[in-house]
Amino acid sequence: QQLIESKKVYGRIDTMILNETTKRFLPELRKNFTIIACLITAAPLLGLLGTVTGMIHTFNVMNIFGTGNAKAMSSGISEAMITTQFGLVIAIAGLWAQMFIARSARKAETAVEELTRHLIRKFHL
Repeated sequence: QQLIESKKVYGRIDTMILNETTKRFLPELRKNFTIIACLITAAPLLGLLGTVTGMIHTFNVMNIFGTGNAKAMSSGISEAMITTQFGLVIAIAGLWAQMFIARSARKAETAVEELTRHLIRKFHL
């Protein structure tokens, strides 16, 4: 009788330890998602900032030289387009990376939860 009672108590303790370990492990998989999301959000905004500065440069050239200096004007437009492209490339690549990491984290979470359930069943915790 006492052996059965102690097995129940230790079984509950083991289950609590296993569940607590699982709860602590799972958030570690997602701890950097916020940073990735911020970078993905900031990249197009930085590209837009470059677009604005490039267009300001273009308008300054037009103000000083008029519309006759196409080479100087195209420099500012080129600056604007390159920064826009750079920001979009970073954001798109970041979205793909975030989706891949999130999918991997979900798979790991599922595996840990299944392992926890399996251990509880196997050892009758």
